[in-house]
Amino acid sequence: MSWIRTKLEAFADRVAGHEAGEIYLYSDFLKLLDRASNNLPFGEKQVIEVSCHTTIESLASLLALAQSRHIALPLPTELTKIEREEMRKVASDSSIYEKLESSGLILFSSGTSKKPKGMLHNFEILVNRYRDIKMRKDRCLQLLLFDHIGGLDTAFRCLFAGSTLVVPDQRTPEAVGLAIESKKVNILPASPTFFNLLLLAKIPEKYDLESVKILAYG
Repeated sequence: MSWIRTKLEAFADRVAGHEAGEIYLYSDFLKLLDRASNNLPFGEKQVIEVSCHTTIESLASLLALAQSRHIALPLPTELTKIEREEMRKVASDSSIYEKLESSGLILFSSGTSKKPKGMLHNFEILVNRYRDIKMRKDRCLQLLLFDHIGGLDTAFRCLFAGSTLVVPDQRTPEAVGLAIESKKVNILPASPTFFNLLLLAKIPEKYDLESVKILAYG
């Protein structure tokens, strides 16, 4: 999957993301990607946990794993200790991993019906969907986490287009309103419930949201 590096290198001088007061250029993102790749174990396929302090670093680690033969297990720091242990337990069942010739990605269902269920994806096929995305210059809010298929879709659609991810300090209406105003966010992907929370908190009255052109939801 050499196309990943080639595509990202074309955006080297652009801003890949804003997070926790830091600005990450695509050149910085590539360094994170290289560091994560260099730290991957050699040998047989393993389940590798991804639990970095920042979303940007976590995404770089996931893309490094997508280019390997390992299985990625995203575990955001927001998860409780019990949730993390349960997910590790599910991921420890390796009976089907060897059948996967490429890298894998384990995501979990929402748990609306009993316990969340683990789902193994072919990570290479998933990422290859974004190979031919056209170059854009916009700023997209990253609200969903990197252990959610919607969050990954938002991130990959942005990064492989050379656009900018804006990660709010918290996943609250106030933090989102501030991020939109300060970073001039153009695209806001969120759930209908969260859009209602923005209205209930009177965020459009408190912050300048004129930069937003697209509301994406599902």
